[in-house]
Amino acid sequence: MKGILKRAAAIALVLVMAAAMLASCSGSRTLLTVDGSAVTEEIMNYYVYISTSMLELYNQGALDYSAEIEEFGGRKLGDVVKELAYQQILADYAGLSLAKQYSLEFTAEEEPLVEQQVDKVIAGIGTSSTYRDFLRTVNISDKTYRQMLKNQMLLDKVEEFLVADDGPMALTEEELAAATETYKDDFVNVEYVLLSRLNLTNGEELDSKTIAERRETAQKVRALALNGSNFHKLIDKYSANKPGDGYSAYIKNDASEGLPEEFLNAAFSLKEGEISDVVSTKYGFYVIKRLPNDDYFPTVVKKSAQEEKYQNLLKQVQDRLTVLTTSAYDSYEVK
Repeated sequence: MKGILKRAAAIALVLVMAAAMLASCSGSRTLLTVDGSAVTEEIMNYYVYISTSMLELYNQGALDYSAEIEEFGGRKLGDVVKELAYQQILADYAGLSLAKQYSLEFTAEEEPLVEQQVDKVIAGIGTSSTYRDFLRTVNISDKTYRQMLKNQMLLDKVEEFLVADDGPMALTEEELAAATETYKDDFVNVEYVLLSRLNLTNGEELDSKTIAERRETAQKVRALALNGSNFHKLIDKYSANKPGDGYSAYIKNDASEGLPEEFLNAAFSLKEGEISDVVSTKYGFYVIKRLPNDDYFPTVVKKSAQEEKYQNLLKQVQDRLTVLTTSAYDSYEVK
């Protein structure tokens, strides 16, 4: 099955846990309430961790949250992360409000899914001991972390229920037709080879000699592709991202999705069947091949239209939430 490639992390396929993160102090003080539900400091810590992860601002050692970041208008990184965490809390609590409205909940039968997810996290970062160290580092208890996983699974259930073909927010034929017209130029179907400039184990940039070698290999891959070599075999042999459920993916022409601008520009400038020059990004060197849209494209359109409709509803619900912050929230710092 094909996918919709949205974020830079999906291209780079680099899983790196932040070595040190977080907030002023651990604990369970209430920072804010959302429709009467308490958001404790520990929950905020979780959202700070998620927000930092989404920004892909990993570093070795402690992150400098006091640094003024040019791409954020010179604002301190800690202030930006706190704001993003706050926004994500409101979005998620709007989704949980919808779950309550439609009597959806996380059931006992779904508990094994949490264990499976924790097992995946442990496998990704090492051992159970490493997992415990990670939780201590980000000031989150195992209980809270598991509850947040349950919430995320419930939120996925809410969206799936609402936008299902027989759900309360099912797309009409008119909406689907309009989406097909809207999205026809917004996505391209591509496959690519990535020669990473990063160590995929720890996220560190490779030494200059190795990076130069990776660039040369990318040039070689492009030459082989242009001379008719099977592109899938080139992916298998050279690419840092090994295909899981298919070699190709649809990407959206939207820099806000987190994909490197250089990658997007190259992908959308190609004609069907064309192969790009070597594209240099912060993740490494790409050789991209554009494919014609296939019979999965209607699914891409439908998923995108469903997501947009659901996000619009979330914004409406979010505007109705009663949010009260405390002095503890005002003093909470990401540092």
